[in-house]
Amino acid sequence: MKEHANYYCIANKIIYDTGLQTLNDLSMTTTTRLLTSAAACFTCLLEEKGRVVSRKALMHVGWERNGFIVTTNTFNQNILLIRKAIAKITEEPVLKTIFRQGITIPDEVSVISFQTKESLNSYINNYFKTVTGVITPLTEKSDSNIVSLESDVPEVTAAKEISETLALNCEDDTQAILTTDNQSSFKNKLSGNLLTNIIVILVILIAALLFPTFEIFNDYKNSNAKNYLPLVHYKKTTSFDGLAVYLEDDKCPTDYALPFLEKYSDDFKNTQAKNLYVNCEKNINRISVFLCNKDVNDPTAECSFFYYL
Repeated sequence: MKEHANYYCIANKIIYDTGLQTLNDLSMTTTTRLLTSAAACFTCLLEEKGRVVSRKALMHVGWERNGFIVTTNTFNQNILLIRKAIAKITEEPVLKTIFRQGITIPDEVSVISFQTKESLNSYINNYFKTVTGVITPLTEKSDSNIVSLESDVPEVTAAKEISETLALNCEDDTQAILTTDNQSSFKNKLSGNLLTNIIVILVILIAALLFPTFEIFNDYKNSNAKNYLPLVHYKKTTSFDGLAVYLEDDKCPTDYALPFLEKYSDDFKNTQAKNLYVNCEKNINRISVFLCNKDVNDPTAECSFFYYL
């Protein structure tokens, strides 16, 4: 079992206090407090550094084990809050999204854990004082000096503090989810009734005789086309990192979209996507990106969605 740490030094630039749920720079001049759920997810990613943690596992750690059920959109916004807090201190891509797998802190990102403030301060003074000048020791900070991101996302919070919950091992939670899923799958197989299976097979055979294959394909094609219908009129305007970029040029000009894509380029690496469909409007500070493995006119196209505030 991995030992839970009280402090982390990340990328030699960020100090994360798991008790206060704050991200600080080394000189303690920039401080951002995370939501409790976002802090739980970030602690889990730190403990599982180098491993990809699935969205399902992170949602369990951040909400479900405390009795809350939230949408994927709430999860995405909490991850965005973590990225914003990191971006205030460093441009280094600490969090990396792996297409259709989850999120990870890459092996190349330095993460050092500490149990006490003294050991953390000693490390900072010994290794970074000559680079950054005089370092302010890590001390208790009042809430009035902390910038909070809690107003950015609507959040249902527990009536009591759950800091002890954050100390639970993330690896155990992840393993528990996998074990529960496997047990449920096994029970479902055992509970299957032979007569029911025969009836299902007969129904499928009858349906196959009544409806020609091309009719089924056309139905699928039409339904799938509706999902991506708003993207069909987007035009290819340029290429980025080997991906074709499609835009509504009158609403989202190329010179406005490209700098944003460059900023979050790590989110689009290591994917099977070939096309980027970017939805934005100039002077409005939000943007959405669809990563598709084929042209959206293709009925077999599969797309993933990213939303940024």
